[in-house]
Amino acid sequence: LHTYDHSSSQGLTGLNEPQFRAQVDTTRDLLTALTGQTAFVFRPPYGFVDDSVRLWADAPIILWSVDPEDWRYQNADHVAQHIIDHVKDDSIVLLHDIFSTSVEGALKAIDALLAQGYRFVTVDELFAARGIDLLDGEVYR
Repeated sequence: LHTYDHSSSQGLTGLNEPQFRAQVDTTRDLLTALTGQTAFVFRPPYGFVDDSVRLWADAPIILWSVDPEDWRYQNADHVAQHIIDHVKDDSIVLLHDIFSTSVEGALKAIDALLAQGYRFVTVDELFAARGIDLLDGEVYR
């Protein structure tokens, strides 16, 4: 779960509750209509979290441990190499699928990491394997 758009450079911090709900609940409702799923994890834009974001998220907040800044470089080789160089067991990688260079870089990194013995899982699977129950409003990396 994310926001409907990135209308603020401050992410969700500093928004009032109706503004927050317009961003998050609109997306949540669309995803529920498309998938039938009602439980989500939440990644706030830019990773910005404050007390209000934690309170209103109604979902566990998942941040990342590896950020190749794919949006900045838009270079598949850079994206792949950054991921390969910085990933470790339990890493959560941030990527944006709106850039073809991010998708291409991710695929290169996946091939390389699979060859190194890494296994890819969902966020839910990652935390379940570690025996961690994800709680609404808590921040996890």
